[in-house]
Amino acid sequence: MNTPTEITKADVDSVVKTLMGNDAQMISEVVVGSNKFGTVPVPPSYFGLADTDISDDIAALSNYVSTQEYGQQMPVLEAEWGSTGRVRWLLSSAGKATSESPVQYHCFIVGKNAYGLTELEGGSAQTIIKAYGSGGTADPLDQRATVGWKALFVSRILNDNFMQNLEVTHS
Repeated sequence: MNTPTEITKADVDSVVKTLMGNDAQMISEVVVGSNKFGTVPVPPSYFGLADTDISDDIAALSNYVSTQEYGQQMPVLEAEWGSTGRVRWLLSSAGKATSESPVQYHCFIVGKNAYGLTELEGGSAQTIIKAYGSGGTADPLDQRATVGWKALFVSRILNDNFMQNLEVTHS
């Protein structure tokens, strides 16, 4: 079994090489350069999905480019942290991690059409609010009210070869 270590440029490059070998298409187009001081273009890239806990480790990689250094800000996504080579990193505090010691983080690097989302017709999100006392005899003192939501949603992995799970630890 391979033991995860801190993320390295070689790790990320290996995943990119694997995805390219599997004919996975890049998700994002080039972020063109500009003639502004301190900016760089970003090549077409895969998306890397990672936990915010390892943001400093990603930023420490030798080829890291912060979103502030992108030649243009138009294509930058809200969750985007920066890029390393051909991976643009999207971070979330709800990233996948284990509870083992040391904690292992799962960085999913995906290409175009790795997964799909389906909107079901007539299945928009619905908020349901029940007022105090609406429970009838189950709530004779009108002490309980509830709020909840439901939505129809379907997601599916379309091609396992277009996604890789890079397991790392935090420095």
